[in-house]
Parts: sequence; C-alpha cells; structure tokens
Amino acid sequence: MNRAQSESIGVILLAGVIVLSVGAFGAFYLPTLDDGTDRPLFSIEGDTDPPNVTITHAGGDSVGAGELRLSIEVNGSRVDYIPRNEEFTPGETWAVNVSEYANVSRGSVVGVTLYHLPSESRLYSEEWAVREEWTQTSTVITTTTSTETETSTATPTPTATATPTPTATPSGPDTTDPTIESFEIIADNTTTEQREWLFGFPYTVSKANITVSWEVSDNRNIADVSITMEQRGLFVWSQVDAASSSASTAGETTLVQDEYTGSNTYRITITVTDEAGNTASETIEFEAG
Repeated sequence: MNRAQSESIGVILLAGVIVLSVGAFGAFYLPTLDDGTDRPLFSIEGDTDPPNVTITHAGGDSVGAGELRLSIEVNGSRVDYIPRNEEFTPGETWAVNVSEYANVSRGSVVGVTLYHLPSESRLYSEEWAVREEWTQTSTVITTTTSTETETSTATPTPTATATPTPTATPSGPDTTDPTIESFEIIADNTTTEQREWLFGFPYTVSKANITVSWEVSDNRNIADVSITMEQRGLFVWSQVDAASSSASTAGETTLVQDEYTGSNTYRITITVTDEAGNTASETIEFEAG
C-alpha cells in the first residue's frame, strides 16, 4: 500500500516539473516572436549615377510621409540619414545628391541604402568608390574678341589698394581640445509597443528614433565628429546606432534603433576629434517616447 502511494506522488511531482519548465520556456520565447508586420504593397527602383542617387516609385500603394529614409555611409560609417518627408506616389522620383551630405575624397567608398521604417525592410542598396573627377570643379574661361576698330583711350591712373594683413597661423604642437558649442535633441520619434508575458503580464518595448543638432569648433581643424546612441539594459549599456561626420563643424544627425527592446532609457554621446588627436565629448541621458 505504501509503495503504491509513493509511485503516485512521484508521478504528480514529475508532471509539476514538466509544467513549470514549459511555462518558463514560454515566458522566455513568446516576447521574441515576430509581430507579423507585412511588407507594403509597392515597388521601388533605384539608380546610381555618382554622386546622384535617384529612387523611383515603380507602382503599387503610395508610401506615407516619413516612412522612407536614405542612409549614406562613407568608408563603412554612417554620415547622414535622410528622411522622405512627403508622400511618395506611383511614378514619382526622389533625387539625392550625396555630395551635399557627405565630404568625400578620391578613393572613398560611398554606400547608400533605402529603408522602409514601418516594415523594417531594406528596399535598395548600392556602393561605389569615388573617382577624382567627382570631387573637382572645372572652370570654363570664355574669351571674346572685338571686331570693332580700336580707338585710343586715356590710361587710368592706378589707385593704391591697401593690402590686408594676413591672419597669424598658430605654430607649435596643438594641445587645445575642441569645443562643443551646442548639442541638443530636436526631434523624438520613438515608438513603443505593449506586449504580454505568459499569463497576460504586460510590459512595454521601445524603438528609438532621435534627431540631434550640434555645433563644434577648434582653434585649428576638426577631423571627426562621431555620435553614438546607447540603451540601458539590466546591467550594462548597449550601443544601438552610431554616425560620424568628417571635418564638419555643425549639423543634424538622426539615430534609429533597428528593433524593439525593453528599456526606454537612452543616452547619446558626441565625441569631437581635431587633427592633432585632441578630443572633447558630451552626453545626454533621457527617457525616449
């Protein structure tokens, strides 16, 4: 009789362990499932004639304002993230001159990628190496020859012109750090979603979309301005996006997170480096959304 009771208790305990294991697996796995967003029903064609990129809506549904963004990268680093702020309808074209957004030189590798933000899909991507003729501007000089008979004219008396005094260039090693004149968030388009754990326990996930404005200066020349966005996890900060701009002293930069995660606490850091290797940095920490 005691042996039968022991076997029954063992079976009940084993069943309980299996139920708890399945529940724990479900709590871990369910939040990672795809939300099932369908790709939009439209067709996009891209054409590159460096430094120009032309995007054509080849048919299908219209694309809402702000849903398309063109990412520009130079030598593997993102330098700008250009939004399409108008509705994109069938037959329309969107032309972008990359040289207006990125400082490039001969031998640089330039890449462009078109994203559709609501579906998180990549629609077009192209990469090319910059040739010398793309970074030079030719000047055409036109000479006009007069066919009329020349007549003598009085020679004007030359007028003395004051010679400007040249500005002194600093000499010796540069030990002065760059200056961050301003650094602020000017747009927060972060989105959030409500999800449920096992047994209906709710939690919130976020996907950051932040635009910052910045201005920097140096006593000589700026070499690089890099901006990173990090998200706070349970124990550590994780980088979710980064961009850089070479030799610029002012601009606006958009940082976008690729997928939803649990925390909505972020920090954005700007780091400025001059040609001598001196650096300066500043960080903004905030709750997005």
